[in-house]
Amino acid sequence: MSNVLGNGTSALLSFQRALATTSHNIANATVEGYTRQRVELANRSGGGFGPLYVGAGVRVAGVTRLADQLVTNRLLDSASELGRLERLNGYANRIDQLFTDGTTGLARPWSAFWDAAQGVAAEPASQAARTELLGRAEALVARFALLQRGLEQIDGEINAALTGGAAEVNRLAAEVARLNVELTRNGPGNASPDLLDQRDRLIRQIATLTGVSTVPQDDGALNVFTAGGQPLVVGASVSRLVAAVDDFRPDRVVLSLETSTGTVRLGPGSVSGSLGGALAARASLVDTGRAELGRIATALAGVVNATSAAGLDLNGNVGTDFFSLPAPVPLANRNNTGSASLAVSVADLGALDGVPLEFQFDGVAWSARRADTGQPVPLTGTGTVADPLVVNGIEVVVSGAPAANDRFLVEPTSTAAR
Repeated sequence: MSNVLGNGTSALLSFQRALATTSHNIANATVEGYTRQRVELANRSGGGFGPLYVGAGVRVAGVTRLADQLVTNRLLDSASELGRLERLNGYANRIDQLFTDGTTGLARPWSAFWDAAQGVAAEPASQAARTELLGRAEALVARFALLQRGLEQIDGEINAALTGGAAEVNRLAAEVARLNVELTRNGPGNASPDLLDQRDRLIRQIATLTGVSTVPQDDGALNVFTAGGQPLVVGASVSRLVAAVDDFRPDRVVLSLETSTGTVRLGPGSVSGSLGGALAARASLVDTGRAELGRIATALAGVVNATSAAGLDLNGNVGTDFFSLPAPVPLANRNNTGSASLAVSVADLGALDGVPLEFQFDGVAWSARRADTGQPVPLTGTGTVADPLVVNGIEVVVSGAPAANDRFLVEPTSTAAR
């Protein structure tokens, strides 16, 4: 009779815990990231009763999270890609609106300028036509400057997004490391399901910001890596994401990861999520937009100035430049040790593509590569006044003494629209 009572007691206790888990599931049904739990029951070892074996009832063998690691990994990938595309799409829409809206785009002042130029061509001696052309030119220049400021404003917002995002990633990563310590305290088989849910929620938030991949350890800890494979959390150790100043542009912020083995620069290809979307927007939308806008301004100034110089003014004097276009300003890398400086000028409008270039001195000669892809670009000349460096429609004259590994960034048209 005592065995019957013991079996009944074990069943009551076991199903009481099962009901408690069921009520826990119901209570957390609307909690984001909660994973349903299930009580696993197992028979209790009985004993012999003469030649017979008598069971001892039931026991709670454990609580299982009904989670699928494959689904979890796919969710992390989806969260990071969604975060990247949403951020990229947001900036793309703003830039599209900036260039296509009638109050900010180039179309109207551009057409008005050329209409006024046709008026001067039809009536060269008309003071009214000349005044109209000057007014339309000033309006066009103002519109170029407005578009340039709009792109630079978005660039500044990307700086703020990277700085704020890096701080948030560091906070979340520290929490993941703390939970790793708690979850490994009692061994991998006794980890709290609720703490596992909490850690997964934090990792999903990191994935939305930077994109991650995870690798479990035997002790129950979960290592977290960036989309480019850099370690963010390894057990209880955390790498720090830093919004550092760009080597070429002190007004621009870039992402770096401070690990135990050194600092790693994170480019658009090594970061996903919303921060990766911000970096991609800067590279593919802001920088490209500034370069193309400046190329239009440079071509406009070159064509109109050439036409103006070939004609006569109202007093019969030889014409001069109509537009004033400053020369591109090269940006020296802050780690340069030499005393060299570069003077850049546009030599061939037809060959000018506006792609930012990085010039590097190896101790003997100069080389050039695309700043966005790192692809080498053919370069001729030695850099002297008589034999300047020539590449992609620009000429570069080097003065001073460059040191080995000195680098300069040249954006041929990125500031022309100012």
